[in-house]
Amino acid sequence: MNRVLSSNAENRINKYSQINRLLDDRIAILDGAIGTMLQSLKLEEIDFRGTLLKNHSCDLKGNIDILNLTQPEVVRDIHKAYLASGADIIETTTFNSTTISQADYQTADLAYDLNFQGAKLALQAIGEAKQLQPCLLYTSDAADDTPCVDLGGRRII
Repeated sequence: MNRVLSSNAENRINKYSQINRLLDDRIAILDGAIGTMLQSLKLEEIDFRGTLLKNHSCDLKGNIDILNLTQPEVVRDIHKAYLASGADIIETTTFNSTTISQADYQTADLAYDLNFQGAKLALQAIGEAKQLQPCLLYTSDAADDTPCVDLGGRRII
């Protein structure tokens, strides 16, 4: 095993150890529905586009994950609010940051950037919240056939 793989494995084991210690000590609090919090802001098409995608050829309203790139401060502030409310674990805002999900908005080429920025924003929020022993859980629990909230249907792959 090369040094980089070994280091990554050790880091992963350390994260699991941290979470296990937390769970041995008490019930951990997971953040809430980030997508719902973002939807409650009643953002408009212009907000989803930001300056980065202001000339994009497809409507972006409803693409919560694109806010990682176009409105990062909004996403980070929601993470910080959950941490301030006592969350021990926060999830990234990357539920639909797959190429298949993003193809609905013609932004499949941004999938990597969405995931990278989503993780970066969560880490920044933890750093800014100055938690003593923060844990971060990255999730990608959205399958590509996740029901589409706006369309009420399923993606056909």
